[in-house]
Amino acid sequence: RFDAILVEKYFHRSLSHSEPLDTLWKLLETKLTTNDSAGVFIHLESESTLRLQPAIKELSLPFSNVEVFTEYELRESNNAKNVNDAVVVCRRSDVTRKYLTAFSWQQQCLKPEQTSGTMDVAAARTTKVVRKEKFLSLQQINDIKEASHRAKTNGAGVEKRSPDNESWDVVFLQTNNMLVELLPELEQRIRDVAFKIGKEEGWVTETTTKDSLSIRVAEYHSMSKGGQLPDPKHYDLDSVITVDMMLARPTVDYQGGNFQTEEADGTMLSHSFEIGDALFFCSHKSHCVSEVTKGCRNVFVVEIWQGPRRTCPHRCEKLSGPCPLEQNHSEAVVNLNVVSEFPFRL
Repeated sequence: RFDAILVEKYFHRSLSHSEPLDTLWKLLETKLTTNDSAGVFIHLESESTLRLQPAIKELSLPFSNVEVFTEYELRESNNAKNVNDAVVVCRRSDVTRKYLTAFSWQQQCLKPEQTSGTMDVAAARTTKVVRKEKFLSLQQINDIKEASHRAKTNGAGVEKRSPDNESWDVVFLQTNNMLVELLPELEQRIRDVAFKIGKEEGWVTETTTKDSLSIRVAEYHSMSKGGQLPDPKHYDLDSVITVDMMLARPTVDYQGGNFQTEEADGTMLSHSFEIGDALFFCSHKSHCVSEVTKGCRNVFVVEIWQGPRRTCPHRCEKLSGPCPLEQNHSEAVVNLNVVSEFPFRL
């Protein structure tokens, strides 16, 4: 139902040296010439986008629905490390909906017998964030920091999430089951409280059991000056419950870095978030973090989903079956330069 075209080094070369884009347009024309209701969704790096927009206006193809998205709307797969010049998705006319939505894309990614157990994004906006003050003791905060250090030393997955690769680091504590080994009581407590709140708040269905929910990812975040999650429409696709735990002292250890969520009326609500607090919320509720202006903001984030408990060194996107990056996957072939089944995630 989707035709995906990945335009790699050729496209980068074209944009860099002003070479003609005829090859790209001919490829699109072949796909779309008989489909006057098709849409083209293009994602590029910001500088490339500026170069592409004039070319789009000169198109003489038999369709008019062309939109250029920022990174907020079309996100590259974590596995596509070197394929980041452009993603073009051609929507066929046999799809009822004209525009690609997060929900329709999610449904396309699931097998017929699968369900992510997640709430619709629009419905999630109406849910509230549940704050548990002093959820963590100072000793537990120190234990998490120590566990993060030990996990990183022992080969846990790490990721740079800021454009400059300096202001936002993440350590994946679920790697090789390190979270359970290093913090077993806390891991169990987080799951128990999250399930209880999820049931009370209606984030999970009546038939959902605690055993059907697993920890998808456990991330130790270090966000220093300049770090931020600015996208007000960001949400944790496919996860059911997200738990953010504050490990630093606002206004003392860092400044800025306010946690906000999108509410039912479209406004952004800032939440009190003190050291030791835990914020439990429906994962499909849009949320963001303002820029850290001073110091370092440390947060422990756990996402819970209806997929298997993951021990791979990243934020896994496979709702079923083994992940190729899991240590106990006997047929694993780790190659981060290979594009995953779907070229991007929302």
